[in-house]
Amino acid sequence: MPVKHKKNKKFNKMPIKTKVDLVNANNSDERFKNAVYLSGSMAYQYDIFSKKLFLFGPTKKVIGYSEKESAKINASAWKKMVHPDDRKRVYDLLYKTIKTGKKYEAEYRIKHKKGSYLYVRDHGAYTFDKKGKVINLFGSVVNIDSSVKNKHELEELKDKYQILSDNIFDGVFIHQDGIFLEVNETLAKMLGCKTKEIIGKKLVVL
Repeated sequence: MPVKHKKNKKFNKMPIKTKVDLVNANNSDERFKNAVYLSGSMAYQYDIFSKKLFLFGPTKKVIGYSEKESAKINASAWKKMVHPDDRKRVYDLLYKTIKTGKKYEAEYRIKHKKGSYLYVRDHGAYTFDKKGKVINLFGSVVNIDSSVKNKHELEELKDKYQILSDNIFDGVFIHQDGIFLEVNETLAKMLGCKTKEIIGKKLVVL
């Protein structure tokens, strides 16, 4: 509101305060964006009321779209990019955290520009107005495709090994430094134990 100067000249402090706030906000945004680029993760801002989505950072590295192309990706388009099998789970969690204001964390598959799906990890935190209402969601999206697929491949190999080892008549085991990591059913029966009772034990103990 207008404030009188000692010499009866009127001036308004509000514009000055607003400019300072804007400078501070811009500096904070710039530092945040620099941190995003250095981390290698893509960042986003989602306005809860306007439903507008802003993507920035190394978007091309994560989803294949340049920052210019990413500017055309709105909230609706992003939702469609989430894998159909993951979509309900991801958005149920999003709506739940919007109500509670708790941090948002999810792993899901997103459609790359090339058409393939890749696994990402999404971390988000909310900002609030003076009344405590959620107004924005700020977050980052990291490409974890390689690590997830490697994990799945190892699990598949483990399952195949287990099926094979359980269907032969010899006792089979895998150990590291004398500690059982895997054993088949045949060996467990030979020792008069259950497989879960053997795994983690030392050879000398048995």
